[in-house]
Amino acid sequence: RALQDLAHGRRSHVRIAHYGDSHTANAGITHVTRQLLQRRFGDGGHGFTLVQGRTQWYGHKGVSRSASDSWRVVNFLSGNARDGAYGYGGVAVDGGPAASFSLGTSGKHVASRFLLFYRSQGAATISARIGRNPLAPLVIAEPVATDAVRTWQVPEAGQGITWRVTAGRVRLFGGAVERDRGIVYDSLGEVGARGPRWLQADAAHVKQVMALRPPDLLVVNYGGNEAQDRVSEANYLARMQQVLQRLRAGHPTGACLVIGPGDHGKRRGGK
Repeated sequence: RALQDLAHGRRSHVRIAHYGDSHTANAGITHVTRQLLQRRFGDGGHGFTLVQGRTQWYGHKGVSRSASDSWRVVNFLSGNARDGAYGYGGVAVDGGPAASFSLGTSGKHVASRFLLFYRSQGAATISARIGRNPLAPLVIAEPVATDAVRTWQVPEAGQGITWRVTAGRVRLFGGAVERDRGIVYDSLGEVGARGPRWLQADAAHVKQVMALRPPDLLVVNYGGNEAQDRVSEANYLARMQQVLQRLRAGHPTGACLVIGPGDHGKRRGGK
């Protein structure tokens, strides 16, 4: 229904969130899927990307990104954030003054707006600029932890934006690139990810960040790493039911597609 409404001009965007493990961490499968859907229904922009992945193998095709070395990474796999707040993509970064994050597009993959997803950790200020041109800064006033998103409208073109913390401390969940109309396909894979690890994230927080970016279609595509674990089928099914409930809580009326693990090869005698 959402795609029909988009095709007939009754809505501007259809958003898809595709969660997965290693086979989606470098956005190979999701990049092709994005291209095919955007070719038919319109290019709504590249979508969401983390500030940095948990490993060096995290990547996105079609955009460039870089981050300073001063960020501290927290992720839902290890559960190393006391508040259980890992953001929309499951991996977030904490940083203070001089910590920066840049997100860029090319002439082939243009942008008309950039979005920054964050969690307040007290008063803070984040500057924003495109090239040498400063944009309105993000001034965070909330004294308590609050999940939020800020949007910067820009002339549609291939360009890059740089955010820099200039005062206070903040947790960044990631940035997004969008255009005025079409499909937005968020690739949310992470190397080593297991679906049940989402239970280490705070349920109220997950609901809030999913409501900030509600997907019309939620794709949950785990199982490759769990296939190597010693876990009973009944236990795994029960835990994944909880994960689905947690991820869907922010937008319970959206469609949901569960994809099992792909085929795995085994090496025997060097073959």
